[in-house]
Amino acid sequence: SKSTIVPEGSQEVLSIRLPRDYTDHPLISQMRSLPDESIFWDTKIHFGSGCFMNASGLMLSLLSPVFHRMLCGQFKERFSRELKIEGVQHHIFRSLVDLACGINPVQLNSLEELIELARLADQFQMPYVRDAMEDEAVKHLTADTCSELLMAGSALALPSLERACFAFALEEFERVSVTPGFLLLNESTVAALLRHDLLVVDAGEGAVLSAAARWISAGPRGAERGQQLLS
Repeated sequence: SKSTIVPEGSQEVLSIRLPRDYTDHPLISQMRSLPDESIFWDTKIHFGSGCFMNASGLMLSLLSPVFHRMLCGQFKERFSRELKIEGVQHHIFRSLVDLACGINPVQLNSLEELIELARLADQFQMPYVRDAMEDEAVKHLTADTCSELLMAGSALALPSLERACFAFALEEFERVSVTPGFLLLNESTVAALLRHDLLVVDAGEGAVLSAAARWISAGPRGAERGQQLLS
């Protein structure tokens, strides 16, 4: 996937494109217009708080085996079907559908939205979109984003992202360890970093001890965090 980051006030807009070997596939080319073809809308997706989206059930079934299973349980005589998807923002879900249908580019407002899109692609078993989001996230790896992306890579089982972030954290430990995200890493990840043979710390052992102390004191149970880190 390719991206550009365009400043927009205090935000950065991520403009994301899926690779052409996906978007130029004959089936995807045929599906590109389906999200906006109201004549095929037979499914209403509820996101909570009164927000909903109309869509083609056939389109959803083709895009995701999860939707296929959900919709197969709703075969009824009436034309319309309804799905409830809790905890999902409407515009993120629409971006997921657009990408899966080969619509380029899709605009996201933050790295957090990119991670959420990867989570949804994993949840609804859309591996091509998920892998593209993983590749995209790696491109935005910096000291400030490393810990957040490392946690996302671990939670979503995105191995390429997790490996890239871990290697970056080893190489740039002094910069990564002073970010707020570092304090949110779990004890196994912090311990693995501190004990790794490839850990690079120009300032010496004192910088490592200072980072460990900051991490320990940041938790609600500092003594317990310290014991877990040293065990």
